Amino acid sequence: MSGPQRTRRRWLLVVLEIALVVVITYSIFAWRSRDMLATGNEQQAPALDLPRLDGSSFSLAAHAGRPVLVYFFAPWCRVCALSAPNLERVARFGSDDLAIVTVALDWRDTDEVRQFVDEAGLSRELVLGNASTAAQWQVPGYPSYYVLDRAHRIRFRDFGYSTTPGLLFRTWAAARNDSRDKGPLALTGRAGGR
Repeated sequence: MSGPQRTRRRWLLVVLEIALVVVITYSIFAWRSRDMLATGNEQQAPALDLPRLDGSSFSLAAHAGRPVLVYFFAPWCRVCALSAPNLERVARFGSDDLAIVTVALDWRDTDEVRQFVDEAGLSRELVLGNASTAAQWQVPGYPSYYVLDRAHRIRFRDFGYSTTPGLLFRTWAAARNDSRDKGPLALTGRAGGR
């Protein structure tokens, strides 16, 4: 086998190995999120009407017309503590229109939630969920998240650690996917029923 043929064969093997890793990684993510709510054009997010940590009322409906990242965590979850700062980075580098809602689940008392929020540096909208919330949203573990488009259809879902680039891509793709449903100006906020 000549030098160029060997080089071509090596590159082909590298490409095949990368493709295999991508397929395996995607399969693992799909398997882990199999019990979560479905994604797609017709899958509306459930209602989310809960108390905030300060005692006031929160409703997901108040964010109508905005893409939303709904992030479920437990205060005792170490992976949640590691991934929570990524939400702040998404808020800083993502779309100004994106709403980020963090939902505390599996907590004993509000002091435990406050301590987690302080230690993790969360400053996003925070609401107090319960077992009914977890069941309604089909939260399989912590942290879990759903990315909703402007019509509050579920576009992405996953659980476990999420990187800042991964969250930024998913929120961007949800808004882009949404813009295909409503026309080319939906991303700018000048069209699409806003």
